[in-house]
Amino acid sequence: MGNKTWKKRVLPQKYYFIKEEIVDNKNSTSKVNKQESGLRNDQINIYVGISKNQKLAEKILNMYPENSYQIEEIWIDNEELSMNIEQLDLLVRKATTNHEIKKIEEVALACYEEIAKRRE
Repeated sequence: MGNKTWKKRVLPQKYYFIKEEIVDNKNSTSKVNKQESGLRNDQINIYVGISKNQKLAEKILNMYPENSYQIEEIWIDNEELSMNIEQLDLLVRKATTNHEIKKIEEVALACYEEIAKRRE
């Protein structure tokens, strides 16, 4: 009998992405702390945050008083992303200013972007 290596199966988990409504690529108002993703034709999704916790996602959403932001649920099956976002969510819980939260979310989105690039 040969040795079999069992690969751990990672089940998809729900993430809450805070995004600006799809905008025209030519008229994008993206700032440094926004990550662009999902290019389709001349439109682009602009994400400003990601969390595994709905209440934290709402906290992030409430930092943006404009009505053009919303929460989008996305299921992803990546253990590294899960662990990273869980740790960053802990930091968001303890953050006391919007500036701190925005900096944490920059890291969260950069982590997501890096993992997404590796999966391509």
